[in-house]
Amino acid sequence: MIVDLEQTSFYIPYLEGQLHLRQVKLANADMHKPPILMLHGAMSNGKVFYSESGRGLACFLAEAGFVVYVLDTQGRGLSTPKIQRGFKEGQGEVIREQLPLVHHYIMGLHSQVSSIHWCAHSWGGVLMASAISRFPLFQESVASLLTFGTKRTIKVSSVKKYMMVNIGWNKLAKVIAWGHGYLAADRWGMGMDNESRRSLSQCVDWVRGDWIDHDDGFDYAQAAQVVASKE
Repeated sequence: MIVDLEQTSFYIPYLEGQLHLRQVKLANADMHKPPILMLHGAMSNGKVFYSESGRGLACFLAEAGFVVYVLDTQGRGLSTPKIQRGFKEGQGEVIREQLPLVHHYIMGLHSQVSSIHWCAHSWGGVLMASAISRFPLFQESVASLLTFGTKRTIKVSSVKKYMMVNIGWNKLAKVIAWGHGYLAADRWGMGMDNESRRSLSQCVDWVRGDWIDHDDGFDYAQAAQVVASKE
């Protein structure tokens, strides 16, 4: 059976540009049940979840009756301005500003719902978990958090991990980013989209060290333990 999906792009003003939010749903989708917000990982964008032809997890969930929203974080996918030399923002802005902004925007489109399901791929899961740990509002209005391939640190010792993480991500990627002003991951065949130098540096620090906000020192690990103790 062929199912016709509706795909609509919303553009939310943010700083000097716009955040792109793709809505995927059936024409007769129930707007009264909790929708789903999906977040991509590092060196990626929202297309990891959907395609124009109707393939991808977002489209699958939409066919099952959910209203799905896929975010392109600042500079990635169809969000503007694109990441380039001089791009200043990092992952902290995604946690503290972009996720709250988009969450509230979706709640406004679904005025009769009180919660949203969150779903993330890879590093996007770390960013979503950080936002939930930090903001009590999300602890009440996020119905669930589902992640795929999410890990903040990698403890295993292997040749593959050493080459891909210790050398490729922690060292080579940073050298490329500092040389070009940003990590052109798509050009170098490292990912779907680009990373700012600040975002890359913050990610590397979290993989190797503590779960602490680089901008204001907020301790996400401690906050997460408090949230877990309430469960």
